[in-house]
Amino acid sequence: MRLNGDEVGERTFAFNLTFTETGEVFALKVQNGVMHHAVGPLPVTALPVTALPVSLTCATLVALLIGEITMEEAVASDSISGETAAFETLLGLLDRFDFWFEIIAP
Repeated sequence: MRLNGDEVGERTFAFNLTFTETGEVFALKVQNGVMHHAVGPLPVTALPVTALPVSLTCATLVALLIGEITMEEAVASDSISGETAAFETLLGLLDRFDFWFEIIAP
């Protein structure tokens, strides 16, 4: 997992992600430094915070996660909408690893 639990600390995040090409909704929450996801919207009583809505395409999510585009570019192209600032904060708490790391070092 790429979530940096130490960086997250005691912050809590909750999102209902709607994929615009399929209409599917997924709940995403971070609590106690752990990220959880589930099919369907997050129930109102699931956390002490309200789940924020974010609508985007699956391709946009992947592009944001791998750093191919920025949140600003995604918003400008209308491929994401909703509470993008809070979602960008969460994405900023994900570690990025070098893809070409050495598996065995001499």
